[in-house]
Amino acid sequence: MSSKINEEVTAKIVEAMEAGKVPWRKPWNSGVNTPTNLLSGNSYRGVNWVMLSIIAELDGYETNLWGTFLQIKNMGGMVKKGEKGTPVVYWKQIVKEDKAGEEYSFPFMKKSTVFNIAQTDLEVPAKYKVERTPVPILDGLEQAMNYPDGPLIQNLPQDRAFYNWEKDSITLPLVEDFKSANDYAQTVLHELAHSTGHAKRLNRNLKNQFGCEQYAEEELVAEIGQAMLATALDIEVDWKNSAAYLNNWLQVLKGDPEMIIKASKQAQKIVDHVLPVATEELKAA
Repeated sequence: MSSKINEEVTAKIVEAMEAGKVPWRKPWNSGVNTPTNLLSGNSYRGVNWVMLSIIAELDGYETNLWGTFLQIKNMGGMVKKGEKGTPVVYWKQIVKEDKAGEEYSFPFMKKSTVFNIAQTDLEVPAKYKVERTPVPILDGLEQAMNYPDGPLIQNLPQDRAFYNWEKDSITLPLVEDFKSANDYAQTVLHELAHSTGHAKRLNRNLKNQFGCEQYAEEELVAEIGQAMLATALDIEVDWKNSAAYLNNWLQVLKGDPEMIIKASKQAQKIVDHVLPVATEELKAA
């Protein structure tokens, strides 16, 4: 079951990228900012965040609100005839007994289907029509740059941006060397995402060399984490896609359908670590 779900999710991502889009490189910036459940108001997380963002982009949905067929019906609405739903995944704890009669449990991935509000006859609820005031870019970025137990960040007169896991430091060009505040934010958030992988934080393997599979996975984690952070902080980033970049990720994802699941899970942990207050507010919504 889980293998089939992985393949289905990855297929959608490949479809988006073959259409010339990098789904996590375009955070939602109109209507509801992040994929949100219509009924509960809770934000979708991890790979569901990625999946629903892709579909919203591909199908041109203006509002990032989603619900199951039953949820929509319970709200007095109906899914329009002929509309196809989008798969989301969740983990259910399965309880069983061993030969000695002792109970044990394990997580099992299951799939559900949701529909965008544009696929229904429902109107956008008033509570989701509140005008959002974007966080001023440097203020929002400063919140992320000062996350608890974060790395040293330094701006130097050079032309590289990188995270050094041995020194636990981020090195960036001088702020005035960037073309815009958005370009600076994009670079900073990417390196901050990498920094969470340090052994004293989320403990990902950051020692891999360019070109190997583990390096590619860490770059994917940072890419998606960067997009999630930008969305959470209301920072609009001007993503620039290239044919070479798209082709590179297409080859990686086609070769390992499970990579996007793993990377999205790690990316969500990045947001939870860098923005713990914002994460708790989302969970309480």
